[in-house]
Amino acid sequence: MPGDDNSILTTTTTHLQAIFTPLLARLFPSLTTSFPIVRRTNSNTLVYTVAAATACLIYIFGPAALRLITSVTSFIFSPFITSSSTMRWPRAKKREGKHTVGLVNRANDCFANSNLQALGALPSLYTYLVELLDVPRPPPEAYRLLVSRTLTDATETASRRSAGANMTEPVEITGALRRMVAALNEPVLEHKELDPWDFLHSVERFYNSLISRAQHDAHELLLLVLETLETEQLRLTRYYSALRAQTKDKEEQEKLDKVIASIPKFPFKGSTRDQITCSRCGYVPTTAPSPFAVLSLMVPQRARATLPDLLVDFAAPEYIQDYGCARCRVGALIQRSQVSGDEALVAALKPYSEDPSHLPEELEARLPRDVTSAIAKSTQFHRLPQVLAIHLSRSIYGGFGASRNSCKVSVPERLELYEDYTAEEDKLRAMMGAQRRVEYELAAMIRHKGTHYAGHYECFRRKNLTWWRSHLESQQDRGQDAATRRENGSMEDLKNKNKTDDSGDINELDRLPYPQQRSAQVSPAVVTAKTHTHDATPSAPSSSQPATPLSAEASDSGRSPVSSSSSSSSWLFSFLGGPSPASGQSPSPSPPLSSSASLPSDGAVTITGEDGEYEVLPASPQHGWWQVSDDKVWERSVREVLREESGAYLLFYERVESNNNSSSSSNGNCSSNGVGKRRKR
Repeated sequence: MPGDDNSILTTTTTHLQAIFTPLLARLFPSLTTSFPIVRRTNSNTLVYTVAAATACLIYIFGPAALRLITSVTSFIFSPFITSSSTMRWPRAKKREGKHTVGLVNRANDCFANSNLQALGALPSLYTYLVELLDVPRPPPEAYRLLVSRTLTDATETASRRSAGANMTEPVEITGALRRMVAALNEPVLEHKELDPWDFLHSVERFYNSLISRAQHDAHELLLLVLETLETEQLRLTRYYSALRAQTKDKEEQEKLDKVIASIPKFPFKGSTRDQITCSRCGYVPTTAPSPFAVLSLMVPQRARATLPDLLVDFAAPEYIQDYGCARCRVGALIQRSQVSGDEALVAALKPYSEDPSHLPEELEARLPRDVTSAIAKSTQFHRLPQVLAIHLSRSIYGGFGASRNSCKVSVPERLELYEDYTAEEDKLRAMMGAQRRVEYELAAMIRHKGTHYAGHYECFRRKNLTWWRSHLESQQDRGQDAATRRENGSMEDLKNKNKTDDSGDINELDRLPYPQQRSAQVSPAVVTAKTHTHDATPSAPSSSQPATPLSAEASDSGRSPVSSSSSSSSWLFSFLGGPSPASGQSPSPSPPLSSSASLPSDGAVTITGEDGEYEVLPASPQHGWWQVSDDKVWERSVREVLREESGAYLLFYERVESNNNSSSSSNGNCSSNGVGKRRKR
């Protein structure tokens, strides 16, 4: 009865006050004027009474008072506990997608942390890393021989020729980056952080140099990583191409053709081409494409700009005077030869009067140099990459030094560009110069705050939880299946001995043996019920890697590709210092966590972890992005991300496949840019 409950509470409160009020006043005289329970003995406040009684009991009896407190508490609250159920505290609630794995910043590491977080937001890059690691690997002795040949290859850049000379693993940086990306996308419900030097130490070993702890440019590190990744892919391709060239057996040739076809294309590799149009004769010579991995755009020195405007400026024609047009020079030489009566020279030049692109050198040397004309030179996209990385160059150089351009650049979520058709896709359109529309969607952004010489980098990255959860689970299943096959002895390797020609006139590279099959990959745990904080104490260097989520796969260690083929080694050696130690150990990140539960796609579920039961709520649809500043993580909406205009520095767009690609026949417009409808994710 309610009346009985109230009488019990009143009686209990009166007895407790009568017992403990004098005792409390004797022990703590100063409280008689400040604590309301002492001077207002007619109060029926149960909370104050129980608190005062508990304090007195603990003061007098110490730990022995716990039993008495438990008994009194159960007596007081027994009227409120129903007979049909017991009192249960509400479960803790955690939300999927609120947290992600951060990276420790020990000393000026934000330039690396932001790059790794941005690369970790690219599903296309992760797919490429997994596919490249699935390619059988050359034996160590074959790889060393291949690298030694690269050292004398004049077609390679200086930094690429010397890179990896001390390595025996052909895809070490690729494997290291794959493990880092998988670890960064591990679904977590609480704070967790990793050490970026687990990956950076692999880059140091590849270049046999040390990365200084001073502040660095995130753009330079991105170029370094991409060039290293592409180097590994190119060397793997060259190895199998050389092996295929010296193989005589058709069956072995077919196997090698399949291996070469399985090597994925580097997702950051694109190319541009210059279009030169003569204003006098209208001749458009064929130009060789220029590859790029990161597209650099100059930010104008004004208050505001948009990314489409910068791309239009990038493709805008440039007018050049006194250019020697080959077609005009051939026509002038034909006219002069006709006047002089040199019919043999006229007959030799006639076939090249319309298209002098294949003019022989002996005829080209006789062309007049005094014939010039004005031309319009513009830039077009020849091949657009799967991942378009854009560098917004904000440096301003002058007589007073260098400063940072704080122009607000509006960045669209969707971007449209145009590229050339290939002859294999559509020969007629390729001959007509038609272009195909390509759509991109923003996947990550690196923001810089500060001056030209100092500042802080942060990364905004798209969550894309469903994609990462499904693909990390599939990779984990693939690793388990491969391990089972290996235990049963059913793992098939390619032949270790290749059939060679008996002539003996085969170079050393042609004798390279077949590679062994790589060991299985094991992805980190996909679901965690409780996370552990990374140990902040750095460990001493060592050559062996501990069994951590980033280094558990010894066979996966590899290199990361950097794709600027025109990059010089000047900034590389300023970025990388002296020789690296013979042995080095990177700090180990927190161990992977296991759980039989899976994160919810919709609706809440209950998960039992080490700290008890808690309820997991679905991800917030309004916050599809994370803002990651080293080990700190905030949820952001796409509107908040696109408002970061003055600090936008590096942009990462992923290609969106669409079935209704339109084409443009306009040669002069290298890129048309715009914002399309946003796609929900």
